[in-house]
Amino acid sequence: LHVGNRLVRDRQGLDDAGQIAGASATTTTGSDGLALGPGSILDLAPNEDVTFANPARPNAAFDPFVLAVIRQIGMALEIPYEVLIKHFSSSYTASKAALEVAWQLFAKRRAWITAAMVRPVYEWIITEAVLRGMLSMPGFMEDPLRRRAWLGSEWIGPSQITLNPLQEAKAAETWAKLKVRTRDELSVAHTGIGIEAKVAQLKREEEWLGPVDGAAAAAAAKAEAADATEDAAEPPEVAEPPDEPEEGIDAG
Repeated sequence: LHVGNRLVRDRQGLDDAGQIAGASATTTTGSDGLALGPGSILDLAPNEDVTFANPARPNAAFDPFVLAVIRQIGMALEIPYEVLIKHFSSSYTASKAALEVAWQLFAKRRAWITAAMVRPVYEWIITEAVLRGMLSMPGFMEDPLRRRAWLGSEWIGPSQITLNPLQEAKAAETWAKLKVRTRDELSVAHTGIGIEAKVAQLKREEEWLGPVDGAAAAAAAKAEAADATEDAAEPPEVAEPPDEPEEGIDAG
C-alpha cells in the first residue's frame, strides 16, 4: 500500500507531505495571518463566517451579449446577422429581407471576383489554346472586336436560396407575363442554369413520358378537341351532279 501511494504521488507531482513538489504549502495569506493551502483546516473566531466565490455561470445575459456583438460584426461586413449565424427566427418578410440584403453583397463580390480573377484566367487559357493551334477562331488575334466576341462569356454562380418556393414561383410567373424579366433570367436566378440548356432536355422528357405526363396529355387532348371542332365547323362537301348528255348524242 505504501508503494502504491508513493507511485500515485510521483505521478501527480506531490511530495511526501501531499504538497505540489517545489511549491510552498502556503498559497494565500489573509490580513489576519490565516493561510489557505491544500487540505487546510482553519478555526473561525466567534461571529465569523466563510464566504465562497460565486462566478454565476452560465450567465443569463451571455446570449444577448453575443448577439449584440454579432450584429456589430454583420454591420461591418454588410451582412445581416441572421445570415451570418444562419439562424432565421423572425417572420418570413424579415428573413426574406435579410436574404435580399445579403444577396446584394454577394452579387457585388461575385462580379468583382469574375472581373478580377475568373475572366482574365479564362481569356489567358483561350488565347494560349488559339496560339498553340488547339482552337480555331478566325480573326481572334487580328481583330479586337472578334476577339471580344469569341471571349464573350457569362459567369453564373450558385442561385439564391428559396424560403417559399410556391410564392416565389408565382412571382416569377408574374414577372414573365409582364415582360419585365425574361424566362432565361428567371431560370438562371432560381436554378443557376439558362433556359436554353433545359429546352432540349424538356423535349426529351416529354417524348419519354408521353401520356404519363398529365400536362402533356391534357395539351394533346385539347389539340385534338380543337381539330375536331374545326372539322365540324367546315361545311360538308356536296357532290356535283353528273354532266347531262348533249342533244343529238346517244348516251348509250
